Formats: sequence, structure tokens, C-alpha cells
Amino acid sequence: MTKDVPIYFCIPLIGQGAARNWSRVCELLEQTLGSILVQPGNIKVLVACNEIPQTRFNDDPRVLYLPIEGPVPADIDEMRRDKHTKRERLSQEISKLGGGYAMPVDADDLLSNRLTSFIMEDDNRTGYCFQTGYTYDAKSGAIKLSNNFHRLCGTCGVVYIGPDELGAESKALRVLQGGHPTFVKRAERMGKKLTPVPFPAALYVTNSGESVRDRIGITSAAQALRRLKRYVQWQIIKLSGRDAAFKALRAEFGIQKSQ
Repeated sequence: MTKDVPIYFCIPLIGQGAARNWSRVCELLEQTLGSILVQPGNIKVLVACNEIPQTRFNDDPRVLYLPIEGPVPADIDEMRRDKHTKRERLSQEISKLGGGYAMPVDADDLLSNRLTSFIMEDDNRTGYCFQTGYTYDAKSGAIKLSNNFHRLCGTCGVVYIGPDELGAESKALRVLQGGHPTFVKRAERMGKKLTPVPFPAALYVTNSGESVRDRIGITSAAQALRRLKRYVQWQIIKLSGRDAAFKALRAEFGIQKSQ
């Protein structure tokens, strides 16, 4: 088991000026941080942000806020460019810190509390993809098990950045800078064949009100979901918060009861 190799969770956070509800953004981020920081290992959470969000983890030394300056995005295209800029800043910081395992994390998604233990135990020095995961509807409370999860969710895998793969020209770091549908193929092009995590490793929160998909409108979202049906299979597993299995998932992923 390797405990010393850093495991970076890389979060590009929407700015206060672009958010519909900044308090809600901070609330969702706090839940995400909670699902990460409860885990063992040499954890470092990097948050690229325009403003420092207020959460109960503000004084946690494992969380590093990376300030980003720039205009407030005026539309969805500008929001996507803003997110890409933040991903680049996150990659630069990983290079500066000396590399390790790194994963992109959307600021409202949740991680299984088994994930870092698995990474430390297996430690393949290449990376991992999230072949399966859950989707959680924050409005209805419905949870679905999803296959080809890395095509559905931005929190989709882990890539190892070795000490010889650092710097501005690093191909390995570029894996973190693109969109999630091509994360696995992008890693393969960079010489990293990702191993599937053998359990659902992440939970994709929908209808939170602050994700890009929530902002693009019902019609565009429906079109995107129709395209994804070619790649992703869903299975509704639990709809009732009273069910024991549902409660177990709440504990594993840190879903707050207010969700």
C-alpha cells in the first residue's frame, strides 16, 4: 500500500458573478469536499475559483484555493471557456506540486469513501476510469446506476502524473484539460490505459441548479441525454429514502439529508 503519493482532486468552481445562487454553490461544494476529505491518504483538494467560497473546510490545510481573474461569463459558451481556463490552472498547480494521482471533480459531485483506499492499495501508476457510477436527482431523490459513467459525468477518472511528466508541454496533464466524454480515449492517446475502478466510484448530482447542464435548458439537456443513450445504460435502483440500501449510499457518498 502506498500512502505517500499525493491524490489531487481538481475542482473548477463557478464564480459568484456567474452563479444563480452563490450560497447554494458553497453548500454543494461543502458536500463535495466532505465526501473527499473523509477519506484516508495524502489528499490535496485544488479549487480554481474567482472568489473563496465559504465552507466548513476553509481552514483545512488539505484544501488549496487557486485564484483566477477574468470577466464574468455572459453565456454558456463563455462558461465552458471559463471552466477550461480553470482546468489549465489546476494542471499548472499539479505540475508545480510535483505530480501524483489527479482527478477532475465537478463541484457538486460526490466520491465514494472507498476510492482513495483502492487507489493506494492498487497503485498502478497509470490511472483509473469510473466505468460505473450513480446519478442522483437532487429534486426527486432518485438514484440510478449508470454504465459508461465516464461519458456521462465530469468526475470520471484518475490519471497518474509522474515526476517526468511535468511542465507546460506535459501530455499527461492535458488529459485533465478536456471534456469528460473523451477522458479515457485522451488518456490512451497519451500512453495511459486506464483501469476501471471495480465499484461505482462517483455520484453525479443532477438538478442541483448550478451545473452547466442545469443551465443549458430543458431542450438542450434532453438532446444531450438522447445522444448519451447510445453509450450509457441506466438502471433505477432506489427511489425511497427509507430503503436500507439508499441509506447505505448516503453514508458512502456523504449525501446530506437536505438533498
